Amino acid sequence: MNNLNLQFFEAYKELDEMCKQVLSSNRGVSAYIDEMEKEGHVYVENWEKDYRQLKKMRWIRNRLAHETNVFEEDIITAQDVEWLKMFRTRIMELADPFSLLHQQKGSNRKKCVEIKMIHREGKERQMLYIEKSNQANDSEDDMENILWGLGVGLFVGILVFAIIMCICILGFN
Repeated sequence: MNNLNLQFFEAYKELDEMCKQVLSSNRGVSAYIDEMEKEGHVYVENWEKDYRQLKKMRWIRNRLAHETNVFEEDIITAQDVEWLKMFRTRIMELADPFSLLHQQKGSNRKKCVEIKMIHREGKERQMLYIEKSNQANDSEDDMENILWGLGVGLFVGILVFAIIMCICILGFN
């Protein structure tokens, strides 16, 4: 295996690990691609270009990992390796498609997620904080608001009933 193939595999594995942590998924780059397909957002600059490039990188990785005699072909370029590294950097700098989308949406409910990249020897290589929208907390807050509203409504109903009962009792005496 030549050096470019090794560099590609290492860069892909690092990006895959980053995607696993950011998306809380064991599917890495594939999960990122799936999320892009679900979102299908055209308002983020270069969304489609990044989507196609991620699919290409996954395709190359799968060919190298699963096909025979593929190493005899020149399917990897230095630009492919560099793109993988730059995309990973964009995720770290919150300049990837999903970060840009959340910035555009002006999401006001954010959660800070700590991501630690662990080197194979177990040494912590870097730490990164990424903001992700916290949809689970949004639905919990919505439920709390509904329950609070029901509680207030019930209290007001009981209070009105008590006042009417007092009027009725005092009116009959």
